[in-house]
Amino acid sequence: MLVVNVLLQTLCKADEVLTTIESISKILPENPVHQRIFKYNSAHSFFGLKQYEATIEETYELIQEYYVVLGISPEDIIGKNADKIRPLLKKKKDTPDNLKHLADSLYLYAQAMNASELDSQLARIHTMKFYELPHALDTLIRVGQDLVDDFIGARQIIETNLLPSILRFKLTSRIIPVRSQYAVILAYCGDFNAANAEMARLASYEAGLDEKGQWELANQRQLIANIERAGSPKQWVSKCTPSIPILVANVGRNAPCPCESRKKYKKCCGNNM
Repeated sequence: MLVVNVLLQTLCKADEVLTTIESISKILPENPVHQRIFKYNSAHSFFGLKQYEATIEETYELIQEYYVVLGISPEDIIGKNADKIRPLLKKKKDTPDNLKHLADSLYLYAQAMNASELDSQLARIHTMKFYELPHALDTLIRVGQDLVDDFIGARQIIETNLLPSILRFKLTSRIIPVRSQYAVILAYCGDFNAANAEMARLASYEAGLDEKGQWELANQRQLIANIERAGSPKQWVSKCTPSIPILVANVGRNAPCPCESRKKYKKCCGNNM
């Protein structure tokens, strides 16, 4: 299947890609695993050709197949965190791989929806859940940051998903990039005091960063200053409804942690910062 993927990626013309997809589909083994992988590669090729409707159709079918394989339905995961979803999954050797494949499919579906100017927020939130379940943590954070960059529920995603995940799994290399991104989002939301306070908290880490890290932090600081000077675009402020604060001053150290671990904040998400 790797050969098929490479072949589709190297073809430049749309008609060549479509002809190749049709030809391979006729000789592909009946094995469901091969069929699903090929379907994903085909959808990825459609996306590369900017055929977003075909991408959405192909990935939608694929997503439904993976739900069946895993023994769950979309309704099973709405409003649930990973720890509540895990007991619902079929206990099989290939379950971690299937979770990653489902997450990949959801992410591609969301990208195509977004490119078509359709709402993809729920699909991307589900994507993050399915990357968390098999502990594909780097991908989880990357997808979350992509979602924030698109400003789809940006503040809520950072506060309720990214920051708690980084602290829960001790992803120290991600703390500064995500928290500085959070500061920028706070600035876009017009909360400049909180944005500047967040950047001030990161100042003590700056000397230990490499050249690229220092440049990124300085760039975020300058961006916040520019936003404060020019003002936030109204269409972005309207999407800034805050959610549960995870790393802000008004969470008392002895209060229950907002991540619902049943521990005190100082012994959970507030432990390492």
